[in-house]
Amino acid sequence: MRFIRQTISSFIKLSLLLLVLGWGSSAYSADLISPADNATVTLATHTFTWSLSGTDTTNNGLRVAVYSNSNGTTKVADWWSGNASSNYTNTTGNIDLPGWGVTAGTYYWRVEKSSGGWVDITGSLYTLIVDGTAP
Repeated sequence: MRFIRQTISSFIKLSLLLLVLGWGSSAYSADLISPADNATVTLATHTFTWSLSGTDTTNNGLRVAVYSNSNGTTKVADWWSGNASSNYTNTTGNIDLPGWGVTAGTYYWRVEKSSGGWVDITGSLYTLIVDGTAP
């Protein structure tokens, strides 16, 4: 019986620790809204939109990152909210694609938070097809 009580007590402590760290049902996350997955866009400045859910105590700013590869390791453009606490809940960011040297092709985007490095909070990358024409 003592073993069962100790196991339950350990499980409860671990569960509370995971919630404090932002893991579990209240984890901080972003749901991508637009441009939609597989959207085709012109070569211009675009507004990227997302919604936020959950709670977070380690957020030091948000960014939209555009990558040239589908595993999100080669960033070619981004927008950063800045590190003022009033910016931690932003849900839009504008990226001047041609200003970053983006050309026609297939790219991938997601939202990340700054927390001792950039951390993905979307869980996936959306595909963005740039057709290369100016608006």
